[in-house]
Amino acid sequence: MANCVEDLRLFCNVALAYEPWDYEPSLIGVPWKSMTAHDLPKKLTFGVMWHDGVVMPHPSVSKALKTTVNALRAAGHTIVDWNPKHHSSLHKWINKAYFLDGAQEYHDSLKAASDPPVPIVEWLLESYKGTHCTVKDTWQVCEI
Repeated sequence: MANCVEDLRLFCNVALAYEPWDYEPSLIGVPWKSMTAHDLPKKLTFGVMWHDGVVMPHPSVSKALKTTVNALRAAGHTIVDWNPKHHSSLHKWINKAYFLDGAQEYHDSLKAASDPPVPIVEWLLESYKGTHCTVKDTWQVCEI
């Protein structure tokens, strides 16, 4: 997302200074709160998702996560295992919404490209075996 916390702070300040809730009614007007480490409690609770139920993390990612969790525990923080029990079913629904044309547009674009798809895109398209939705089907997806 960013190279450092300061970059995130700058992004949030700029984005919220625009007061996007004045232009998008679904957004709640909440000003940015500037905080420092001194404003935080000494002991924090972190939720950790080891696996999302769909894509297994690379071993190096899992190792880095374990190292981070161990360091947080050693610093006195609480770690809570987060089980994203609905993620797999949500993943299926979001793919259906993204690929209403049965992923035909993506396949056509990849055929026209001179470079092969990156592995994650190739996996996504291979793992999704959707069908082309009619307009009626599309509205049913939107109603759920």
